[in-house]
Amino acid sequence: DGGGGGGQGSSSSQCAEAIQLRKEKRAIDKAKRQKTVMAKRAEKRKAHLCKSFTPVQLMENFCTKRDDQIRMKDVPERFLEWNTPFYGPSSFGSHTLVQS
Repeated sequence: DGGGGGGQGSSSSQCAEAIQLRKEKRAIDKAKRQKTVMAKRAEKRKAHLCKSFTPVQLMENFCTKRDDQIRMKDVPERFLEWNTPFYGPSSFGSHTLVQS
């Protein structure tokens, strides 16, 4: 029996490691719960906004799903794909300058 005395040190380090892993798991679980709570609050807020304001008001105040997607991407506007149609005059480029 040559290995009986060295087991004490390794079991205490294993115990410390187990405690550390439990702490990390608790922290991860807490972060997940907080994320879930925040998502639920955001959904409730959006539902309240949709009930309280007209779609035009929501668009004017940047409260649409597209605006939320832009916020989540968090990139400069020049990198975004602007696939939305332009509702300006169809002859935008045909204006001529009058010289006097």
